[in-house]
Amino acid sequence: MKIKLATLKSSRKRDAVYAVAVSRAWSDEVAALDRSLRRKLLPEAKRQGFGGKPGECAVFQTHGTGPADYVLLLGVGDAPEGPAWQQAAHALATRCADLRASGAILRLPPRERLAVAVEYLAETLLTGSYRFDELRSSKRRSHALDSVTLAVDAVTAELQGALRVALLSGGAVRYARD
Repeated sequence: MKIKLATLKSSRKRDAVYAVAVSRAWSDEVAALDRSLRRKLLPEAKRQGFGGKPGECAVFQTHGTGPADYVLLLGVGDAPEGPAWQQAAHALATRCADLRASGAILRLPPRERLAVAVEYLAETLLTGSYRFDELRSSKRRSHALDSVTLAVDAVTAELQGALRVALLSGGAVRYARD
């Protein structure tokens, strides 16, 4: 799996899934996204019972009107820490597999401890997507993510360092499993 950091403007390629990490405190981005989707996103999220709690996920099909074929709202809670980001990564990977999407952009909220989020997300995506298929008698094609772009306001040295640590750690876990 390829995981990279990019600014929102540079990550505007059309992927199958555009996901937003949501807490109640960060509603401006979601409100703008709702407006761009003809005010249909938030009512649908409410209908699905989405409240922004860790582990919650709402799926919205854009029918070509949004930044991707599908928009995911991933709940991270009001004060997200490591486990909330791990749950968001798991929900992203699971929903993308359900939707048979190979690529996703995950918009991260501007916050103080963003490096922690980047590290937890990347490591969980790497270790969670691992499959040992070498000795399988039937090679089934899994519908796993091939690439995830973590979209942030600004790519800083701190965020790049956090991503590098996560890629090394996740890669080591995958290697040890083999």
